[in-house]
Amino acid sequence: FRNGWFYPGDKGSFTQDGVLHLHGRHDDLVNFGGEKFDLHALDAHALKCSGVTDAAMFTVPDELGLPSPWIALVSQQNFRLEDLSDWMRQSYPSLPQAAAVFVMGIPRLSGGQPDRAALAQSVQAS
Repeated sequence: FRNGWFYPGDKGSFTQDGVLHLHGRHDDLVNFGGEKFDLHALDAHALKCSGVTDAAMFTVPDELGLPSPWIALVSQQNFRLEDLSDWMRQSYPSLPQAAAVFVMGIPRLSGGQPDRAALAQSVQAS
């Protein structure tokens, strides 16, 4: 609460006719090397890469406890991870190299957002 208003942490916008569109959460912002990245925007960009069927960025703490970038991928046959890396660098040149994990499907929360916590837990458990 601030000044009597509740701030849930969601990002959104209103259309001209007053319809609210939710775009993600503020907690989807992460800091890699001093620069902030919106995981939702990174997901959307990765999905536009040829051969990517579904994708979700998430973080796993490194040996210092800092968030390191990971991406879960559902891809077509003959997909090359190098192509995705080149694709991401075109729009996000300062994005650190992400570790990749190939999955059969991206776990999702009830609202359709990727379950980033479940992805991180699955990587940490392996």
